[in-house]
Amino acid sequence: MELLADKAYRLIKTQILGGKFPPNTPLPEAELQRSLEMGRTPIREALIRLQQEGLVQIVPRRGAFVQTLTLNDARDLYHVRSILEPEAVRLASRHISPGELEALAKEFRELLADEDAIDLEELIQLDQKLHRLFLERCGNPYLAEALERLHNHSQLAWALSAQNRAEMLQACKNHLALIESLQQGDVEKAAGMMREHVLAMYRAISTLTR
Repeated sequence: MELLADKAYRLIKTQILGGKFPPNTPLPEAELQRSLEMGRTPIREALIRLQQEGLVQIVPRRGAFVQTLTLNDARDLYHVRSILEPEAVRLASRHISPGELEALAKEFRELLADEDAIDLEELIQLDQKLHRLFLERCGNPYLAEALERLHNHSQLAWALSAQNRAEMLQACKNHLALIESLQQGDVEKAAGMMREHVLAMYRAISTLTR
């Protein structure tokens, strides 16, 4: 059975990533208690957990706010990701089976089958699933730990990027091409595509954080 704090965390996080609560939006505990029909304790625990993930900022005597992503934050974050993630692709490619690649490619093809009906939240989740696969299979715990922290801080950026439907669709197509490159054994091409994808996300987000 799902604990109330876990449920509160999941619901608030979904609303943040879905754009209901844009950056810098106040998150008053009393209002969250009413809307989620929960007590103060699970709401507070959820907000603390979201703060640890970089999605929420808790200011003493002022309350909780959705974290603000500045252009400098995005630049620094994506600069580091553009260096580390291609290497994760290279290392992880040795530990991902052909069956896993085909299953993932199938998910992307099914999502792209009807572009007009694509659920952006589902698209973001699939995007994150691919990135996490490389993180988990890279075989280097220090690289995996660094990428885990970067991905946590990237969640707000993912939510912002979802405002650009065309950009997200292109990212989905690029990911499918990246998987197909790995299926063909061209690891360097796949790594280069990951780097370009990360930089493209920065360029898209930079237009939303000016």
